[in-house]
Amino acid sequence: MGPGADHEVRRCLEADSWDGTIDGVHELAAGTDVCGRTADGRCAMLTVESPPDVVTRVLTFRYTLWERR
Repeated sequence: MGPGADHEVRRCLEADSWDGTIDGVHELAAGTDVCGRTADGRCAMLTVESPPDVVTRVLTFRYTLWERR
């Protein structure tokens, strides 16, 4: 998903399905949101803070993990 102001579980639940790979990880812009599910079914949103580059090769992100109630 692209960057978004709504850091809410709703965005992840409405997102398209994903096969588990991120093509073009080096092209992810800061602020891009990536949603996924944990092994126990919780929804997670990772927000790219700094994409990897040829020097650092490190993807830095922050995340939010939601639990069902």
